[in-house]
Amino acid sequence: MAIITISRGSLSGGEQLAKNLHSKLGYRIVSRESILDAAARYGVDHDELQKGMELPPSMWQRLTRQKDRFILAAKATLAAMIEEGDVIYHGQAGQFLLRDVPNVLKVRLIAPLEHRAKLAAIEKGLTQDEAIKYIHQIDLKRTAWVEKIYGEQWADPSLYDLVVNLSAIDIESAANMIVKLIEGPKFRNSPESETQLRDFCLRTRVTAAIALQSDFPQRTDDFRVSGGTVSVANSVFARENRQRINRFISELPGVTAVVFKGDKEDSSLLEKAENIQTVRDIMLPIDRYPNLREWATIREALVALGASSIKLDDGYLMSPRYVLVTNAAGALVGILSRRDLLRGLSPHASAVEKSLRGLEGMIAVSDFRAGWPSLWSSLFTAAAGRRSRESVQSVMTPIKGTVNVDDDLDTVVETMFDQEVDLVPVTDSGQVVGVVLMTDVFDSVAEGVLETTIDAE
Repeated sequence: MAIITISRGSLSGGEQLAKNLHSKLGYRIVSRESILDAAARYGVDHDELQKGMELPPSMWQRLTRQKDRFILAAKATLAAMIEEGDVIYHGQAGQFLLRDVPNVLKVRLIAPLEHRAKLAAIEKGLTQDEAIKYIHQIDLKRTAWVEKIYGEQWADPSLYDLVVNLSAIDIESAANMIVKLIEGPKFRNSPESETQLRDFCLRTRVTAAIALQSDFPQRTDDFRVSGGTVSVANSVFARENRQRINRFISELPGVTAVVFKGDKEDSSLLEKAENIQTVRDIMLPIDRYPNLREWATIREALVALGASSIKLDDGYLMSPRYVLVTNAAGALVGILSRRDLLRGLSPHASAVEKSLRGLEGMIAVSDFRAGWPSLWSSLFTAAAGRRSRESVQSVMTPIKGTVNVDDDLDTVVETMFDQEVDLVPVTDSGQVVGVVLMTDVFDSVAEGVLETTIDAE
């Protein structure tokens, strides 16, 4: 989920470097122009702001509010484009807009004036002297823009992690150097950096929405974001407009809960949500859940399921409902339920179940069942004994969904709801390392809700 920002002067090779990096890393490319176009959706007129910078200082002050709106819109727009990471942004201001984001490599690209002027002469149909003058004007405007909008000196090398001078290094060499840096340990993803990026993107979107799309007099520091939960400051306005604020923020993409600081029950819920951040925090390790290789028999699966018990973190013992099936490499290939095993023992079960599904709603199921041999009796026949020696591959169910060990709990809940399952296998680098049970998810939520209800009473 690394991000590369490229700051460059006009015709300095930024776009070429971005395309080169795209071919090497496969990262998406986002340009300054796409940010400006998208920011217009927030009602910010970039052209008006550009003209305002040419006004006397006293008149510029009147546009300060417009400047703040532009920064919020640009930041929120860029945040939406980088949320999944693996992005190359080439254009001014990336080093400012993403200054609080982890795993961002900020690159400054400079090129000889003669080289830039030669490109400008070709592109604009200018003489060499005219092209040099044109480049100077563009650079002056861009420098003034950055200084007035962000209060920073665009060329300040301390704003960047890497400054590349194309008079000494060509684009290919620069790209190779950047690839080596981005693949190094400093820019390697971690659960913490991914959480920070998601929180930054959500916080930025909420800030822009409140400032640009609502009539709330909220400052940008009136709330904080953690793991999809937005905690709103306990101001007079918040107390008087709680329901309206809650409805507005709850409808924003990515928001899973809205709490208000100072509320005892909400503080408890927020604290609980923050304590459990990823699948790793709630999963049951694989060595504590029954699992078999794919060549195991139905008989062995029956023994494994019947003889196993799961000890939860609180010491409670429960009987497992499933057996996980893996191949020789340890990769997950299927799952067995008690229903699957019973179906595998009966030579008639699959046919009966398929027929009942097809006739459902057409005739009385009880009438239809009367014509079939007793499924219960068939489970105690010699045929069932013979079938118990067959491989579990004949009866196992394909995996409907898995989660990664570093996924957030939103992903777990979404998988359980979407796939209608109450167990989700957890993988790490393709290997199954544990499971998340609906019991664990339910107990965590129920405990938090019941505790806060008691406290509130």
